[in-house]
Formats: sequence, C-alpha cells, structure tokens
Amino acid sequence: MSFSELHIGNQVWMSENSDIITFRNGDMIPFTNSPEDWLEASNNKLPAYCDYPLIEGLKVNYGKLYNWYAINDLRGLAPEGWRIPTFKDFKDLKNNIHGNSENFTTNVDNSRKISRNETNLFSFLGGTRDFKGDFLNFGEFGFWWTSDEYNINPLYAYGFDVNSENNSLFSFYTDKGDGLSVRFIR
Repeated sequence: MSFSELHIGNQVWMSENSDIITFRNGDMIPFTNSPEDWLEASNNKLPAYCDYPLIEGLKVNYGKLYNWYAINDLRGLAPEGWRIPTFKDFKDLKNNIHGNSENFTTNVDNSRKISRNETNLFSFLGGTRDFKGDFLNFGEFGFWWTSDEYNINPLYAYGFDVNSENNSLFSFYTDKGDGLSVRFIR
C-alpha cells in the first residue's frame, strides 16, 4: 500500500487523513455510525471508527474518525513503517513550521471547507465526533489524535487542532471516546 508523504524538517508525515478500516493484522475495526453504538464503544473502552455524516456536495475524502481505543489497540492501526504521532511529534512539527510561535498560518476555502497551509499537512477541517455520538465543528476545526494519554486523567488523551478562525495549531486533551482524525508519521 502506497501513501503520499510530506517531508517537514526531519519528519515524514502521511499527507492524508487515515481511512483505514482494518488493523495491521487484518482484523476489522468496528464500524459504529449510530450515536448509541458510538457511546457504547466509548463506555466499554472498545475500538471504533465512523464515517463523516453525509454532507451534500462533499467530493473529497476526509478519512475516518477514530476513537483513541482504535488508534492504541495492540493490533496496530498504523500501516507497516508508520506510527501514531506523539505529543512531542506535533510540538516538533509546530516548531519546524513556525519556530516557537503559536501561529500556524492557513488559508481557508470556506466554500469547500478545506484549509490549506504551506505544508498541506492539515488539509481538511473535518471536525470531531464527541463520545456521545454528536458530530461537531465540521469545516471550522480539524482534530488529530496523538498516542499520548493525558497524565492527570486516564480517561483523556492529547490531540492537536487547527482552527480556521485564528489559523493556529494548538494542543488539547479530550475524552478517549471522542472521534478524531489520524495522521501517521514515520
């Protein structure tokens, strides 16, 4: 399987959001589109993925949204030679692009809800799905998981987001049952 790559500083990132539906060993990742099934997976700490809701006129692939249990399952989500980025990987990315600045410049095309930046790494602001199953922030934010747990509360993990309004890359922590996009690094 071949993937497009982006070289940024000394990092190599996959250029698209993941749309993988099987673990590395070939087992299917549970597909849970209904809010009830999504909440059940969250409550039981089970891996799950979902598709974005059908949006009229959407002709681009935003990938899938995964809960944290899917990206950290022992069967492996990342393809061979790739891995889930850590909190440090995102901090290094940010420093590679803009030094220590909080600003991560983007140019948003609101007619297609696609954000472009100078690296084209964070191209699609697909929003998120909360642990209860509600889709939020499509076209306004892009959210990506890290492999790192939030050390104060084991029910949470770290992610990074790009906000189309203030054009910045920020870290956050959220419920592991939420659905976020995934980018791989190697």
